[in-house]
Amino acid sequence: MKFTLFVGLGVLLFWFTYRDMDLSEMKKGMVGVRYEWLALSLVLGLISHWSRAVRWNYLIHPLGFKPRTGNTFMAVMIMYAANMALPRLGEVTRCTILERYEKVPFAKSLGTVVVERSIDMIGLLLFTAIVFLGQSGTLLSIIEENPELATKVTNLLNQPGKLLLIVTGLLAVSGVVFVFRKKIMGSFYIRVKELIYNVIDGLKTVFKLKNTWGFLGHTVLIWVLYYLMIYVSFFAFDATAHLTPLIAATVFILASYGMVAPVSGGIGAWHFMVILGLGFFGVEANAAAAFAFVVHSTMNLMLLVVGSSSLAILPFYNARLGKAAR
Repeated sequence: MKFTLFVGLGVLLFWFTYRDMDLSEMKKGMVGVRYEWLALSLVLGLISHWSRAVRWNYLIHPLGFKPRTGNTFMAVMIMYAANMALPRLGEVTRCTILERYEKVPFAKSLGTVVVERSIDMIGLLLFTAIVFLGQSGTLLSIIEENPELATKVTNLLNQPGKLLLIVTGLLAVSGVVFVFRKKIMGSFYIRVKELIYNVIDGLKTVFKLKNTWGFLGHTVLIWVLYYLMIYVSFFAFDATAHLTPLIAATVFILASYGMVAPVSGGIGAWHFMVILGLGFFGVEANAAAAFAFVVHSTMNLMLLVVGSSSLAILPFYNARLGKAAR
């Protein structure tokens, strides 16, 4: 049921994002794609996932366990593949894998994942603040030089169909909140409270690590590599090759919030945010849609292939290690 819900929501968002696009124009945007840049982006992605595995080990070591980086790396890759089926399923899956192959108790490794996610949320918020503070002058100049941006907003409001859809959606959400207000608000309050406590506990844990600087260094490296994945992808398309590193940072931040959405693999939400960001900086809608579709597809294909391969390799990898230890 949950799988159907999250996939259905993603498909709906994807349809809403692409329904007004001109497919023939999108195909033109895909002609001449320089795949060597996309390949470089995927390599950077793999390095970031390896860094995530090393960073996870830093959190596990104080628990008295020293898992092999190969196992934690494959667990991380399987996590990403599992999240494509159901959001947050991957977190449970990777802890299960570590319990099976490294004998790390599930509850303890899950606690490290909570800490990790809390630190990542702080990283995302800090990155957002830095980017938008650095971009404030650029954003204002773009708005001043492109008065048609305000016109686009006005045109949206003047389109009864889209406006009706937005209003209907807001009314539907409001209706659900009204009917289940006590349960929803109570659950929301508990979740926010837990998030705050988890973030505080996460910060305390990080500064008690044996290798705090190593943990923080890998955290920075992960976010830099994530950003570079988007930036180098710009060079694969004629429509985005001229865009600046700061613009790439803005698009990256928007894309990151798209990935936070509760949909499988960020489908729909990621596309919408990337197209929105590129459009703000003057990239034509169909070209932006082509960029989002190709980049998202290649990234998720890599995660699916490497994650599935890791699932197949894990038993053989650990069997060989077991024989070597005898």
